[in-house]
Amino acid sequence: MKNLFRATLMMAAVIMLTVSITPFVKGEVIQNERTYVDGFVMFNPNANGGAGEDVLISGVSHLVISSTVNDNVVTYKFHTNCQYVGIGQITGDIYQAPGGDNMHYSYQVPLGQPFELSEVFSYRLISHGSGENLVFHVVAHITINTNGEVIVYFSK
Repeated sequence: MKNLFRATLMMAAVIMLTVSITPFVKGEVIQNERTYVDGFVMFNPNANGGAGEDVLISGVSHLVISSTVNDNVVTYKFHTNCQYVGIGQITGDIYQAPGGDNMHYSYQVPLGQPFELSEVFSYRLISHGSGENLVFHVVAHITINTNGEVIVYFSK
């Protein structure tokens, strides 16, 4: 789970650096919506009689991104709504895999000032038959001060 949060942090940093060079109008809210097709593999430890199996997941995600700049504080909000279908790679069990993600982060310009990231996401593998279900829920937060020190971090 820590690796997942680190990957999310890296993604946020890349987006933050990319978007930070985009000109903003003070107080303006910029919103962007996208729908895209996605695919990945998720391990379900409950499947295959408890032996576990990889589940190939694919489907459509809807992403809404909004950003606001007030004074020297840049704030981003990401919301993802996913409707996926999964197939167990050993058992062939079919799963519905709905999910969602809410991420909020803010930082001060110029870069190097305090940074804060909060994320909540939840995904489910719901079996159509005898396969075992799985719920994956993560709440994470990190705050980094002006010295680059992590002063708040939790992931559960």
